[in-house]
Amino acid sequence: MDPSRNNMPLEFNRSKGKPPKVYTRNDTEDVDGEDVISSTASAAAIAAATAAASSTNTIMTNSQYNMAHLANSSMEMGPADNSMGSGMVGSLMGTVGPMGPNMMMGPVNMGQKEVITLESCVLYPPHPDAPPHSVRERPPGCRTAFVGGLPENITEEILHEVFERSGPIETIRLGKKNFAHIRFINQDSVEQAMYLSGYRMKIENKDDKPNTGRLHVDYANARNDQHEWECEQRALAREMRHQQQLQDECMRVPSPPPVAPFTVYDGNALLEVIKSDTGFMQGSQQLITWLDRGSVDKRSSSLFYSLIQSSNTHVRRLITEKQQYEEEVNQAKLLFKQRVQGILVQLGQIEHIFAATRKQKNWDHFTKAQRKNIDTWYKQVQEVKESQQAEFLKERTEDEMELSDTEPEPEGPSSKKRKPNSEGVQLSALKEENDSLKCQLEAYVNEAEMVKVESKQNTEALERQITSLQNALKGMQQQLIAQQAQARRSLSQENSKSTMPDNQEHESSSRETRDREDNDVIFVTSEKVVNVASAGRSQDSAITSSGVNLSEKEARMMGLIACFLNVHPHGATVDYLWSYLSQMMTVKPREIEDLLDRLPCLFRQDLAGCGATLERRWCFVGFQKEKSSAT
Repeated sequence: MDPSRNNMPLEFNRSKGKPPKVYTRNDTEDVDGEDVISSTASAAAIAAATAAASSTNTIMTNSQYNMAHLANSSMEMGPADNSMGSGMVGSLMGTVGPMGPNMMMGPVNMGQKEVITLESCVLYPPHPDAPPHSVRERPPGCRTAFVGGLPENITEEILHEVFERSGPIETIRLGKKNFAHIRFINQDSVEQAMYLSGYRMKIENKDDKPNTGRLHVDYANARNDQHEWECEQRALAREMRHQQQLQDECMRVPSPPPVAPFTVYDGNALLEVIKSDTGFMQGSQQLITWLDRGSVDKRSSSLFYSLIQSSNTHVRRLITEKQQYEEEVNQAKLLFKQRVQGILVQLGQIEHIFAATRKQKNWDHFTKAQRKNIDTWYKQVQEVKESQQAEFLKERTEDEMELSDTEPEPEGPSSKKRKPNSEGVQLSALKEENDSLKCQLEAYVNEAEMVKVESKQNTEALERQITSLQNALKGMQQQLIAQQAQARRSLSQENSKSTMPDNQEHESSSRETRDREDNDVIFVTSEKVVNVASAGRSQDSAITSSGVNLSEKEARMMGLIACFLNVHPHGATVDYLWSYLSQMMTVKPREIEDLLDRLPCLFRQDLAGCGATLERRWCFVGFQKEKSSAT
């Protein structure tokens, strides 16, 4: 299990209460399925080598044995640990010293164990036929070795002297029951210490029980080792995640900056940016974002229209740039054709050289090998020239076909002649100008349609107002006629009650006068109504009555004032009338007062109140004329 992804609580001494596991030569995989490259296999190999060495009856010195063992262990550890093994070999050679003259020299056996003599103790190897000691499974990150079977008189100094050759020691913890835990600085030192497992230790080379013990070296389940190893794995995993995050950030596409909401200030600034050639791309992106968000309203519609119009002005610039690029491409093609023609000319010169060389007066002086090489070169030059000519003719044919598709031939005897290049440039310029004018014409047509629609709406609203005014005047006329008829009936009844013979002539004359005046009022009112109705049909004509000329605006004001004062029998001031009329038209108080003064037959000014509350009020008297005349 990968400790960097392990979220389970820490577990230590997992092999507690289990029988020790003994590895054999046939064991090739451990619990996790990985290859076993540990000291168990090396212990089995050492035991086999020891048995083989005992059969040959050879004797090795301490230095030879240590050198052979360390060389073997360095080969088993791999290239990463060879430095440690070489250092151990040098330290052992320097400690033991050279061989004496009385020592027997025999063949070097790499797996044989010999006596190790130290200052405080002597280590005797186990019997060659002894079975290998059982070794538990190595915990991950193990740097602590368990040493059992120690003598009773053992001390930390003796253990330090014995195991310091395996590697630098960090701490030694000596137990009360003849065992100790030795923690090394390096993990490989535990493997080197496993070599001493099975040795018999004699302190000061004494054979008594307190000074004698058989060493048993094994891996130790130390919490510190496992904790440090897990911390290293987690740190490694964090570093890997950090590197992966940095790599992902480098590969991530940078996000565009956010676009701020639309404001009038930002819109005016964007208008200047869009007009420039360099900031058009960035400004157009901001404009598209605003349009996608729906930021256009009635107040900002003119500003957005200016932005869109400025964007449209870049069309002509882009077309001009495209034309420049096309000219550059045409010049490059022309230059390419000239260079290719120069290459073909040079190939032709080389071909002429080979042709002149093949003349008989020159050909006879060359050797056979030289003639063969010249023939080969001549054929190669001909092939290259033919391929280049075919490619050049193909490109020329394609260009002619393109010209024939784009430019139709003119009629007449000069149809075979190609148009000059200047005419083509002029035609393209005229075409671009025509396109730009067409775009402008479409914009003007759209504006004209918008103005037409607005004027149509205004005309319809005006017609509706005129129709409502005509209806109001018709109602007033009918009401006036009904009141006049009622007044005549009342007068006739009064006259019938008070009839006298001597006053018949006077009454008949007064009745004729009243009838004449009533007919005049009805004629004036009908004429005004007819004139107002005709003003709705023709706006330029003026409304006329007996001695009074009214424009369309004045006629409308008169009708509205008459309607307003008809429902206000006590009258109204000029300011009150102006506040009412200003809701429907643009009018000044002076115009209202002039119109009321010009029509005394319909409107009359009265004074109301006294002192500071004195007011001038206008009243509608169109229906009171008959009563005043009767009195």
